[in-house]
Amino acid sequence: MGADSGVYDPYGLNFNPPPDENSGSLFPSYGNPANQQTTFLRDGMPIPTDEFMMMVNSYFASGIGFGMLESNARISNTMVGIRTFSQRYVRRTYTFEGSVQVGFSYRVGYETWHMPIYDMSSWGFSSFYVMSLQQRPAQQTPQLSSNKMAVVGAIDRIENFLKNNPNSSCAQFFGNTNDAITVLEAMKKNLQVERSSSDPTTSTLTGISQSRQTVAGGNYLLPTKFIVYSNGPFFVGGRSSAKAYAGYPAGSPMIRNLIIFHELAHDILRNGSPLIPNDDDRTPGGIERSEQNSILIRKQCEKEIFKLR
Repeated sequence: MGADSGVYDPYGLNFNPPPDENSGSLFPSYGNPANQQTTFLRDGMPIPTDEFMMMVNSYFASGIGFGMLESNARISNTMVGIRTFSQRYVRRTYTFEGSVQVGFSYRVGYETWHMPIYDMSSWGFSSFYVMSLQQRPAQQTPQLSSNKMAVVGAIDRIENFLKNNPNSSCAQFFGNTNDAITVLEAMKKNLQVERSSSDPTTSTLTGISQSRQTVAGGNYLLPTKFIVYSNGPFFVGGRSSAKAYAGYPAGSPMIRNLIIFHELAHDILRNGSPLIPNDDDRTPGGIERSEQNSILIRKQCEKEIFKLR
């Protein structure tokens, strides 16, 4: 009583996960010898350290085991107290007449906040919780590159615009909104971003190449491959046509909006024909026609091309 406890925490809290000890000891340990207060539990019952670690390694995927384990353990932790913190503050008030200070006052006060204290000395998990994780199908989310994210973001902008403004003159130009959204979703699903070995704008001014298939009874062509060239106008530093894109700099939101609208118009059919004709280098006069197609799209959707971000 009355002894100086130094830096020792009187609550005995341990905020670090227990170390992974070596297996194979002759006698099982029910705790962590580095921290005699630490125990390991399964369904509330103490189990040997080695058994606990073996279950962690087998139940949880590599690299996320202790993260998930700690999350579950924290949920079931018992609050053992509340710490109260306070801070003194001084608020000064100055009075001016014009630019001349004519008065000064201050006020002293205290701010108080509370933090719960949890017992972190026990690590445990529920078998039922683990079984539910094992039965849950793994969700494999593909990681998109920054270039792909930029393309998907531009497509999403156009898609959201069409959904939210179906009666605008720009949306009306593309006809049935559901058809347009189906095409845009196919673009994202079959998206590829790659670098062309030569200037891509010599074959397509948009810097995009599509493969398409017809849909029985559909008023659109469905993209089966949607290639965006990284050295084309869609990206900063890429080549672009000032005439086709009204001087919009490569990689700008305006040029990206225009390019997606342009490619969408190639895929939407009206009376059996695309809204704008083919304009790649395989079509006679294709490059000049691509400029004309972009001018038409700008005329139909100029406000949206400029405003959508």
